[in-house]
Amino acid sequence: MDLSRFNRANDFSIPMYSVSLCMITKEEHQKEKMRWQHKINELEEQLKRTEEINSQLIQNKAETNKKIKELEKTQKTLMKNNKKYQGKIKTVIAYETKHYEDKLKQSQDDLAAMKQCLEKISAECCRLKQRKLTADKEEELQRLRNLNVQYCKTIATYKQLVADKERKVEVLLRVINRTRKSHSFNWNELENHSTSDSVFSYSSQSFETLPHDQVSILKDQDLENSLRCRRLEYGNSLEKQYDDSIVIPFKICSLSNESRNNVESGWEEERQKLWNLVKELRDRINILQPSKEKQQIQIDELIEANELLEFRLLEFENAPTISLCPKCCVEKIDNSTCAPDDNFPDDSVENMEKLNVEELKSRLEFIQHKQTLNNHDRKICEIIANEMESFRQEKESYLKKMTEMERKLLETETQLECSEITIEEKCAECQALKETVDELNGQCKEVKGRLNVAEEREKATSAKLKTVMTNYESTMELMNTLQQRIAMQEREENALMIRMKWIETAQKLLTRDSEANTKEESESLRQKVLPFLQAVVVQNQQQRNQLDAINLYNRHLECQMEVQIETINRLKEKLQRLNFKAKQQQQQQTFEIESQNQIEQLLSTVDDNSTTTVKEADILDKVPLSEESCQPSKTTFFD
Repeated sequence: MDLSRFNRANDFSIPMYSVSLCMITKEEHQKEKMRWQHKINELEEQLKRTEEINSQLIQNKAETNKKIKELEKTQKTLMKNNKKYQGKIKTVIAYETKHYEDKLKQSQDDLAAMKQCLEKISAECCRLKQRKLTADKEEELQRLRNLNVQYCKTIATYKQLVADKERKVEVLLRVINRTRKSHSFNWNELENHSTSDSVFSYSSQSFETLPHDQVSILKDQDLENSLRCRRLEYGNSLEKQYDDSIVIPFKICSLSNESRNNVESGWEEERQKLWNLVKELRDRINILQPSKEKQQIQIDELIEANELLEFRLLEFENAPTISLCPKCCVEKIDNSTCAPDDNFPDDSVENMEKLNVEELKSRLEFIQHKQTLNNHDRKICEIIANEMESFRQEKESYLKKMTEMERKLLETETQLECSEITIEEKCAECQALKETVDELNGQCKEVKGRLNVAEEREKATSAKLKTVMTNYESTMELMNTLQQRIAMQEREENALMIRMKWIETAQKLLTRDSEANTKEESESLRQKVLPFLQAVVVQNQQQRNQLDAINLYNRHLECQMEVQIETINRLKEKLQRLNFKAKQQQQQQTFEIESQNQIEQLLSTVDDNSTTTVKEADILDKVPLSEESCQPSKTTFFD
């Protein structure tokens, strides 16, 4: 290291005027020299340390740059895969969002339709309310009109009564005036007569015997009674109007409240239905969540297999390829570069074959600069040519293997893409099949409920059939008893007919005897025969009445039998229908079970396909490279 430059940089030089001013001894000079030498040594050590640190930093920088390049290479594939899977995720999210948006639109459309129905129903309710109110108002108007007519009639009657009373009062006043004018009038008799009669019985009173004071009292009483009657009638009418005015609005309010309650109950039912739909959708989402997670796991496994395959492809693509060395022409070689043959010793063919690649390379470089070749050099060239052919054959075999591997990789990639597409399709099919399974389970539940209802109906019908059969048996027993009674009555009728014939013969004999005998004997015979004949007639009438009653009862029983036979036929038809429905439901259940088995088989096939794809990817990962491909040192010189 140049100390002069260091001193100039750090200004360690001492000016001359200072030396001239102060003279320094040798010891002091030596001490100063040693001190400055010590400082210089320390600075040199610091410089060495900094140089070492700088070299370490440069090495670290180179290593970090290498690592960054390697990471960039590895991250390229990862970025590509991320882009691919981000695109797939976006498509899946878009599909799901569209699906749920369509469901939302459908629910919103249903809501709008329900709101429209609600508006229509509310409008119809208002219209019906108005109609009802108008009808009630019309009824009230009609009632008020009738009341008005009745009041008018009562007023007219009261007016007529008042006019009659006024006329009577005028007559009484005239009579009183006349009596006052006459001096010979008995007032005691008139008072007794007026107190004995009633106030309103004017016809019974004599107008000539009433005094003036009595007439005024009667008039006042009549007026008070009429006013009292009017007040009572007016009060009753006001009470009725007040009651109607209170009751009618309460009725209207109750009707409006009932209509509102009906509308609110309908709206709550619709709201409950929508909540049930939302709950069903949430349950379906929760049911499909584990299947989605399984599919996500399968997709992640396939992604890992793809990444491994792509990494292997990049390794094969980035294999070291060294360019061939340019060959030199013999005519253009300069003589200045020629060297004597004494540089290499003469070897036999066996020793040449045992040479390394580097030695052969050095020999070939030496041969290139020669003008003439020896047999020894020709042997070396032949050996090198043979090795070149062997290396070319190896290279062709490696290229074939590489093409086969690339073809296999392409096939695996296509298979993976197809498997992804098939997996997505099968996932969609599985979701659809799961939805169908849920629907079929719901239908199964409905069918089971219907079967339970049908069984209950069968039990009820069987009980009814038992009762009908018991009634039928009792009616048959009654029929047998009635037939026996009819046979007995027929026998009695035959006996009566025989008796009637005997009676007719007796009458004929009597007529003959009457012709032969006298009138007295005929009368005695008639008196004997007439009661017997009357008894026979009465018995015949009784038997005929009994026969009529029996015939009516038989007709009634026949009608009952026909009705019971019809009911039995109907019950048989119902039983046949129920049996047919039960068979159909059993067929549906068997079909549903078969469909579920098919779905399970499809799911198992999907799982098998996914496992086969994963196994193929693992096999490709486990394929070992040949040892020849792992030795690039042989191909570096001859490629």
